[in-house]
Amino acid sequence: MHTAIHKLLYSIANEHFEKYKYTSKKYNLLTDNNKQWDLLSHTKDENEQYFSLYSDKTKYAIITVVFLVMSIEGLINEYGLVYLGKSRFMELERESIREKLVTFFNEASGNKFPTDRKLYQSIKDLIDVRNTLVHSKSIEIDINVLLRTDVEAEEVFNGYINSIFGNGKRKSSRQKSMERVLESSHNVYIELMEYLQQNTGEK
Repeated sequence: MHTAIHKLLYSIANEHFEKYKYTSKKYNLLTDNNKQWDLLSHTKDENEQYFSLYSDKTKYAIITVVFLVMSIEGLINEYGLVYLGKSRFMELERESIREKLVTFFNEASGNKFPTDRKLYQSIKDLIDVRNTLVHSKSIEIDINVLLRTDVEAEEVFNGYINSIFGNGKRKSSRQKSMERVLESSHNVYIELMEYLQQNTGEK
């Protein structure tokens, strides 16, 4: 039985999103809904649990984002290949995935893809986060600063995370955070598939 590769990629993304939700729930319970964590006010075991949960939920979020984008790219490429044919598909191969989506949909359906709607914005946000993760530069971390005080450690650590998302000042990044994007866009693969099916004729 043939299964499209993008469906397999989505199943991996969905599996890790469930792990992300489960770990986030435990993290929120431990931190009283993500309040600032004071290392000095907790035991060694509690601090180890805190860092373990933070690491795990971040890891699951990253895996989910990467595989979600891969599944979306696979879906769009399959759509273009099926509806436009191999020759036309190859002509557009070097376009970005968002450019492909707009062009493929226009040529397959005769209509413009709604780039002003949440569906398109969600795709854009996910791709932006994926690109930031994949292309982020190495960041030097001063361990001595991180260990100096709990307040400063929290601020500096978050600064390093924000730096990955393109903010040199290491304060709040203008780009939407990975977890915020994930929470609002985790269903975008299904939503895109349904939209394409509903707005394009049978092939």
